[in-house]
Amino acid sequence: MVTSWRPKSPHVHDETVLAGVRGITDQNELYYSFSDYRFRNMELRFRDAYRKLEANKESGLEYDIDAVRGFLEEQQDTIALLLQEIVHT
Repeated sequence: MVTSWRPKSPHVHDETVLAGVRGITDQNELYYSFSDYRFRNMELRFRDAYRKLEANKESGLEYDIDAVRGFLEEQQDTIALLLQEIVHT
């Protein structure tokens, strides 16, 4: 397994690509590891967004449509990048 530099925070944008290791690494293990890493980060980001949403609601704040849409667009971009990396070789 190849371990590259990865941001500690799940909120830091990560542009890790598999192009350099795809041809020399067991595809099964590579894709499991890469997907596990990305899914865990997305899970943490969604949990944090949910906590913030609940805290804002409890505080009586107005629903922030722009912030929620921005968050969802970021997650959509993350999924699009993941789809680009998980390919048949």
